[in-house]
Amino acid sequence: MSSRAARPRSRRRLVGVSAVAVGALLTTYAGALRSVTYARAVTPAAASCSPGATLVADDTELQAAIASSVDDSVICVTADITLTATLAIDDTTITLEGRNVGGRNPELSGENSGRVIKAYFTDNASDDTLTIRDLDLVKGRAPGPSGQGGALLVVGGNRSDALVIADSEIAENDSPGDGGGVSARNLASVYVSNSLFRNNRIDDTTAGDIVGGALKVRNTGQTTITGSDFRDNSSLEWGGAVFLNDSGITRIIGSTFERNSSGTDAGGAIEVDIDDSTLPGALYVSSTVFRDNSSTSGAGGAVRVGDNDD
Repeated sequence: MSSRAARPRSRRRLVGVSAVAVGALLTTYAGALRSVTYARAVTPAAASCSPGATLVADDTELQAAIASSVDDSVICVTADITLTATLAIDDTTITLEGRNVGGRNPELSGENSGRVIKAYFTDNASDDTLTIRDLDLVKGRAPGPSGQGGALLVVGGNRSDALVIADSEIAENDSPGDGGGVSARNLASVYVSNSLFRNNRIDDTTAGDIVGGALKVRNTGQTTITGSDFRDNSSLEWGGAVFLNDSGITRIIGSTFERNSSGTDAGGAIEVDIDDSTLPGALYVSSTVFRDNSSTSGAGGAVRVGDNDD
């Protein structure tokens, strides 16, 4: 069900951002073009798995390993795997990692027919963390008519859980609703490092929410994006690459946003949407480049910070 279906959308106003955040953003946009490398490559997975990890090489082994996992399980993917069903994680702290496959990360593919991973941390009895590292999530498709998170959907219960994505690629995923690549909500933190989000999109004009082409984060205490690239992602409304809704402190460091686009609304690369949240929303950006991003509405071709109050 859409989390924003009842939100007023007729009028929007610009929200003030702290001088620190604005200064960092302007300095970044004007000065970082001199030194950035646009074709960042994800560091390939290690040649060996973590000690004690469960090794899997096909869909059957992977599904079984997920089903039998307990807290602090580590599952190591050693080959490309096309999934026959979405991997379902339920109230368990777990790490999914990859082992080097021909000089690159292994892929988990939804083959354009299903979401790759869904994780529900909703029991409110424990603090759970999903870690994705050295593993690429590709060609995921969230279920319609308004499904979120083409590659990955993570739902927390009471803002005590966490998502970590490191040295991974989220690519060629799509959803009819929010978060073409990844959708995360009700978490303590989201941490993305040294990763690439490319060619993720939202493609259903009939869905209630069509924001965050690569990544949507909602009602989450802290979001950190460091050393990562967002390229060629698109949404039909706000936030061509990233949409942050009712979330706390967001820090973006040493990253690149290139050729992302939003559709009928604002924030070609990033949209920060503050709607009377109990969390103290703020955006800090440093050593980051925005290049050739666009907004059809003309507001915030790179970044927009706003709210929906009448």
